[in-house]
Amino acid sequence: MYDEDSITFVETLPAPAEKIWDLVLNDRSQWWPQLEFEPRSGASLKDQWSAGAAGRPAWIATGIVLGIDENGTAENPAARQLRYRWAQPGWGAETRVSITVEPAADDPQNASTLTIVEKDFVQLARGIEQVIRNHRDWETHVADLKKALSA
Repeated sequence: MYDEDSITFVETLPAPAEKIWDLVLNDRSQWWPQLEFEPRSGASLKDQWSAGAAGRPAWIATGIVLGIDENGTAENPAARQLRYRWAQPGWGAETRVSITVEPAADDPQNASTLTIVEKDFVQLARGIEQVIRNHRDWETHVADLKKALSA
């Protein structure tokens, strides 16, 4: 789901929250190998997609990890959350992302709810275009995460 300023994904995944959180925070090579950061607040973050001749990057997004909540959030003491901000050259501003993992309400031992929110697109040079592009990218990342769970 998206609008002119934000993207929200909510997915129920067939794995315990601990496993999903480990994939998000520590084992991204299984589903998002281009995303690089150390799992700590203040760490630099880089997402680089390469394409075409000589592996030249098609684009690079850079940012900073704003916070990691491993012991719950204000909204849910069982949730874990990664927050960062990032931008690509030409955006003119940054968006903020939060990735939250929590035990699924109907099966907390065996399933998780993954919530991804990216916002602040209205301040970008091409806001709605970027919303649509990033929405497609998040669909791909979530699909890759699901594949990593079944591998």
